[in-house]
Amino acid sequence: MNKAEFPLFHSFVTTWFNEGMDFEDLESIADRMAHSERQQTKKDFLREVELILEARDWELVGKFVKEHSRRRLSPERLEQMLLIVKKHLEAGIRNYENIFGPD
Repeated sequence: MNKAEFPLFHSFVTTWFNEGMDFEDLESIADRMAHSERQQTKKDFLREVELILEARDWELVGKFVKEHSRRRLSPERLEQMLLIVKKHLEAGIRNYENIFGPD
């Protein structure tokens, strides 16, 4: 797993949810991100999140997050983080499509 393979996840852990952010703020951070990014970016990021969730390689994901955001998260927290992001991305995509129609 590297930042070239998962550029949007990398961007999320270094920008949106960097080491200075509290885990308790993740819901509002994910919501803000999902309603401010371009529609195609949200769809691409959702694909990355789904691939990570499907693989369930928490050791690899944990190393990636630690390397890029200096944040140590348990496998349960990693999965929780990804599920929260997924939920907000899906909502952001639906919201856009409800207003503007499907791409």
